[in-house]
Amino acid sequence: MALDHGTISTLAVAILISVPLLFVYWLSTRPQQEMKPFPFLNLPAELRDMVYDELLPEEGISYPTKTPQRSQTRLDRFNSLFNRRSSLSKHAGVMMANHQLHREFHDVMSAKSKFTLYVDEHNYKDASLWTISAQMLKSIRRCELRFATTPAMMGTHDPRFMPLEWALCDRVCEKLRKCERLESVTLHIRPISNPLWNPLWVWYHASQAFKTAEGVKFDSIRFSLDSWTPGENQLGRWLENRLRRSSVDGLWKWECVRGHFIADDSDTRQPIRDFCGIIYEDCHVCHPPTETADAV
Repeated sequence: MALDHGTISTLAVAILISVPLLFVYWLSTRPQQEMKPFPFLNLPAELRDMVYDELLPEEGISYPTKTPQRSQTRLDRFNSLFNRRSSLSKHAGVMMANHQLHREFHDVMSAKSKFTLYVDEHNYKDASLWTISAQMLKSIRRCELRFATTPAMMGTHDPRFMPLEWALCDRVCEKLRKCERLESVTLHIRPISNPLWNPLWVWYHASQAFKTAEGVKFDSIRFSLDSWTPGENQLGRWLENRLRRSSVDGLWKWECVRGHFIADDSDTRQPIRDFCGIIYEDCHVCHPPTETADAV
């Protein structure tokens, strides 16, 4: 019996549809070879370290890793600038594989990553400040301390009667003293003030307390307002005394944001008037004085 054109077309379409399905079914039912894991631990330690280095978060490690979910206050909106998302979550798998991978990746991370430790209204009352293990804290090499400072955190309502002892500063320094391998630590102060606390007061009291703290040697102290980008002069330490005869290795100096020398400082508390005058002093390199003709 002859098939008409429509029947032939239907059979052709059915065959075209069924062939791929049959092929997929055959692939799914055939015996599959067992995939063997890559012998990563058999690689030389140098190659494993190169793999760990590629897994390190480019933005470094931040503690706390995220801001608590609260109503959107002014401080919450400021904290959104920090972008404090967990920077370790997508890299934590290698640390959960076994004890050897955890130890090796931990050593590489603590040696090469920059740790940013936040202190603000959300965690300054916490006994631990940062949810960081004692082993990790002990191994940190590079650290930046970011202080979003409110008047409540300073411990007094009137900045004119700020005591020399600051309990919060002592707690932070006590925690930092546990970083036994710390090679570089910087401080960044950003005031969140009210009408009674001019930002200059916050900058002054916070910087002088940390500058004279015992057991923690900060490399630099930076100041800012609405963001963490420094705009004012900053404090740094002399690394060598060949530039000026009056400078001494390790003592504080004032410098502009580009690192040009402004004036010498010391490890003692600076008077508030001197501090307010020098923090906005013009840099003679960035803004050279104009030459005027001698009066005849």
